[in-house]
Amino acid sequence: MSLKKIIVNAVLLFLTVGCTSMRFNDFFMGYAVQMNDVVTQVNMGQFEQAKLQMPAFDSGHNAFNLSLLELGRLAFLMEDWRQSQQLFAQAYNEIEQQNQKAKLQISRGVENLSAVVSNDSALSYRIPAYEQTMLHSYQALNYLFQRDLEGALVEVRRANLVQETALKQYEKQLLDAKESLLAKGLDLQSLYSSYPNMDDTIGQIKNSFQNAFTFYLSGVLYEANGDLDSAYIDYKRAIDIFPDNLYLQKDVIRLANQLGRNEEKEKFEQKFGVVEQVSNAKQADVVVFFEQGLVNAKQELAVNLPIFTRHNDMRFFSFALPAYQQSSSMLTSVNISVGNQEFQAASIVNLLALANQSLKEQLPEMVTRQALRIVAKEEMRRKMQKEGGDVGNILAGLYSLASERADTRSWLTLPHDITMARFSLPAGSHQLEFNTGYQRIPMQITAQANKTLIVYVNNIGNKMTSHYVVL
Repeated sequence: MSLKKIIVNAVLLFLTVGCTSMRFNDFFMGYAVQMNDVVTQVNMGQFEQAKLQMPAFDSGHNAFNLSLLELGRLAFLMEDWRQSQQLFAQAYNEIEQQNQKAKLQISRGVENLSAVVSNDSALSYRIPAYEQTMLHSYQALNYLFQRDLEGALVEVRRANLVQETALKQYEKQLLDAKESLLAKGLDLQSLYSSYPNMDDTIGQIKNSFQNAFTFYLSGVLYEANGDLDSAYIDYKRAIDIFPDNLYLQKDVIRLANQLGRNEEKEKFEQKFGVVEQVSNAKQADVVVFFEQGLVNAKQELAVNLPIFTRHNDMRFFSFALPAYQQSSSMLTSVNISVGNQEFQAASIVNLLALANQSLKEQLPEMVTRQALRIVAKEEMRRKMQKEGGDVGNILAGLYSLASERADTRSWLTLPHDITMARFSLPAGSHQLEFNTGYQRIPMQITAQANKTLIVYVNNIGNKMTSHYVVL
């Protein structure tokens, strides 16, 4: 093969990638790197500047849906509920269209071809279940802050549907991924042993898609709307995830009593050592959600794994895989003072843990795709070496080295974690004080008797914003 023909083939290979929904710089620069300036501005509390720094992803880009999540979250942080609502609604429509295409098995051929010759970033971003639950949770809050409880209830139902669907698919997807790995001469144990340990961050979480924050928020809304049965179900779902949360313990006991579930009430009282406390009907019910920090970004990690080539010989190849840098520091606990009362916020969701668990669940499928890609690129290298000698070998090697990048896409403006507290206050004006250990921030609220008041606080860097709504 002539040098001219070799170079033409190499250019055609790049054009194959360029015809997909990737931009050229996406080919060499991961999403997390492109978002560095945005994350920096958010960490400084400069949300308007962060929005201006957002990379431009048009509607044909394979991370367009993800950019809508980022922009919707930034609008939420700026307390522009209407714009945030519109952006999240657009993101939801993108998810629905993607799900419909997946059912029909269309529009994936070119993407899959490009992913084989380049990397996973050539595939359209599939928003994982835990990010979808947060989309609907924030959308519910957008509706609440615009005094639309019915709209908020629609969103929490959608969030619960996401979790129920993911639970049904979970076991089958895990089994299919294991079988695909075994077909390539790999197993989960060898994969995880070559990978940074995520278990300390994941903790006791069973899966990535059941979100106690979403369950609890929906329970609060159902209860405020008079649907105690649905509220009780979701409180129980939340406490299955965080059984040590004292506020959840009190809520399931309280609802069990109101619904006449005496056996369940006694069981919970014995299990948790908590006895129901009768509340004053003339008081207001205050629910505080306090979110801190930002979830970590994915980084690229090189892992050497053995796979069989098409010539049936086993060789070790370097896999470029995404990984989360494990946090060495814990975020501070939050105390809430009201007059002479003090309440310590309890964890309701750790999004970094969910993100790690989600990645762990996706790894088998990622490795399977990359194994196919490595074999295809190795076959291409052999062919170009055979036909083009050293020049062909060098070009193929350079392309393989440049194109193999880990897919670092994830929703980067999500908080690191969310804590909560619940207590009763007499009707009237009150000053809440949030103490994180390094700053004290006051907030004035007006409580109404027999009403539920939701307080939402965001704490990123040294900037704290808060908003509340009476249901």
